[in-house]
Amino acid sequence: MAAVTVDSLIETYFGNKVVKIAQIDIAADSDTWDTGLDVVDGVWVTPNNVSLTEQMGATYSGGTVTFRVSAATNNVRVLAIGDGP
Repeated sequence: MAAVTVDSLIETYFGNKVVKIAQIDIAADSDTWDTGLDVVDGVWVTPNNVSLTEQMGATYSGGTVTFRVSAATNNVRVLAIGDGP
């Protein structure tokens, strides 16, 4: 399990929630993203290739997102919303 590469990151707020929108590169299954949030409430993943949609997913615990992929992929867009500093 290694960390993903974050190519770009936008942080904003929606009410009292922190919203992080990132473009990442995932090297392998089970790679992780430490969002910096205390608690992730939800994650949405959009692959750069529509054919990868059924082969990609994510789980989260605390402030960390773990990606499920069948192969390395770049330029994945991820939105995480939750509580944090």
